[in-house]
Amino acid sequence: MTRFVNTEDEQEQRQDDDEERVVSVVLGSADQFEPGRLRIAALTGDGIMPADREIGVLLTADGRWHAVRNLCPHRGGAVCRGRIRGTMLPTAPGTLEYGLDGKILVCPWHQHEFDVESGECLFIDDQARLVKYPVEVADGEVRVQVTAIGPAVGGVDVVWLPDRARAALVAQGAEAAAYE
Repeated sequence: MTRFVNTEDEQEQRQDDDEERVVSVVLGSADQFEPGRLRIAALTGDGIMPADREIGVLLTADGRWHAVRNLCPHRGGAVCRGRIRGTMLPTAPGTLEYGLDGKILVCPWHQHEFDVESGECLFIDDQARLVKYPVEVADGEVRVQVTAIGPAVGGVDVVWLPDRARAALVAQGAEAAAYE
């Protein structure tokens, strides 16, 4: 029977390989973002954890930045493919009030509404919420902090996913702005 004995260096290396860390990823220049338009970035490399690989980034009309995991907590679909809009607010019987314009992400699969500021699911007795990431603008660059595992090696690649819904509508002859 062969018995393997780990040296201290091997144990340290194994511990480094499994250690979680926070990575600040530069997504691009802040002037590349339109207020009210949710953009989806795919992140690869440098140990980025699988669940953190797609992130939706939104600049709201009031100048606040939000970043959320592109994963609906209800059924696991690509939630960031949904629309950004407002919603009907709870009011007294017989009255209607629309609010939170530009701050609600509607899941394209089951129409669940999520507040991008808190991540909470609205109007459903559910504890599910969007996973949010810290996002900031420093020196004109938008940065998001995500989880990675293992030692840093070669950086993170950012690929912006195409806005399929907008492209499909334009291909059908519709004005994209009408569906934002």
